[in-house]
Amino acid sequence: MNDTTQENSKDLSLSKVDKSNPVPIYYQLKEIIKGKIDRKEWQPSDRIPSEAFLSHYNNIGIMTVRQAIKALRAEGVLYKVTGKGIFVSKPRLERDLSELTSFTEKLINNGFNVIRHILNMKTIPADNNAASKLEINEGTTVIQVERLMFYEKTPFYWDINLFPYDQCHSLTREDFSCSSIYPLLENKLGLPLDSANLTIEAIGCKSYQAKLLEVRNGYPVLHLNQVAHLIDGRPIQLLDAIARNDIFKYTLVRRKTK
Repeated sequence: MNDTTQENSKDLSLSKVDKSNPVPIYYQLKEIIKGKIDRKEWQPSDRIPSEAFLSHYNNIGIMTVRQAIKALRAEGVLYKVTGKGIFVSKPRLERDLSELTSFTEKLINNGFNVIRHILNMKTIPADNNAASKLEINEGTTVIQVERLMFYEKTPFYWDINLFPYDQCHSLTREDFSCSSIYPLLENKLGLPLDSANLTIEAIGCKSYQAKLLEVRNGYPVLHLNQVAHLIDGRPIQLLDAIARNDIFKYTLVRRKTK
């Protein structure tokens, strides 16, 4: 859709807003655009019709069109490339917080092109914070694994994992680029997981992670800190992670207390 002819020919099937409908015009247009994307008629990275075309096609004001586009950009459905137009975003990766599972394994099994890069793996002495959370003595040897995850060649998730060396020493022989952490702990080491304490907060990305995630310094990201426990209650993993919230999101099923 690089010219008016292509734009018009491609979008003859595009529904129009109904001005007699009490639903706000911008919201109708928003749902029309979203419907085309949900039905996969417009694919990720497709350029959608221009604001001028949508305005003329629906006989509505350009500001109404921009309101609909702005709402869809805020939801992560569309993104703008200056000088080129508005495009359909890739589906955001989603993880259910109620499950203590390997999210990369699940994404890969569901057909998403997710790649793990191992930045480094080494043994280090536990500092006071790590020792406290892993319930070991300060200075005790731990295994540190630093990873960077890519989705369709875009980095979206960075993490550092710490494991008590005396329980997990054989992890140093594993290829973390091919295997997820939780299956390794449970299936290779025989360490059955039970639960995890997780905190999430919105922060501005710091320079080191910003460079890895290819975002500007201070870019809004999700910061995760987690301690995973075995069935017998022992802490086995300390996780510190940064996730791009324009590509990745968490969901959680909440139930009313009876």
